[in-house]
Amino acid sequence: MRDAAHDRISEAFQNAGVTVLRCKTHGTARPSDAADDRAGLKSAVVALKNLISGAITLSGVSFGGRQTSVLAANEPDLVDAPMLFSYPLHPPGKPTELRTAHFSDLRTRSLFVPGTKDPFGSIAEVGERLARDHRCARPGCPRRRRARPEAWPVRFRPGNPRRSLPQMNHCGR
Repeated sequence: MRDAAHDRISEAFQNAGVTVLRCKTHGTARPSDAADDRAGLKSAVVALKNLISGAITLSGVSFGGRQTSVLAANEPDLVDAPMLFSYPLHPPGKPTELRTAHFSDLRTRSLFVPGTKDPFGSIAEVGERLARDHRCARPGCPRRRRARPEAWPVRFRPGNPRRSLPQMNHCGR
């Protein structure tokens, strides 16, 4: 399945000289499958690092984004920045069952791109969670001492490919 936002943002990063490794996983409820997916993602990143130099971004949609973020939390030096499209914040209709336990271990600046009609987490829910768990990396920011992840909300401006790069503020403001 193709995702237009995933395609456009990935292409914008690639046009800016950042290598984007896009992953496609088939989400299941079995933890062993998730571990296998992460092992496969790690192998792919390691193989890519042997071929190129420079920044590598690993991106995934939904379950693939979740596995990307868990891998980045477990292996903080593996990728420069995960891009998480339609991150499954919670199961549909169960907003109290958050899938964010690993966020406290996330040390890599991350790009979250929630969907406008996503039953796994609305833009508002993702923004609220990031605001709660976010720690800005910019010196002097009053949010610098907040909880651990350095996740940056994004504003995507469609249009001219040069202007299509995500517009990120230091702490989403």
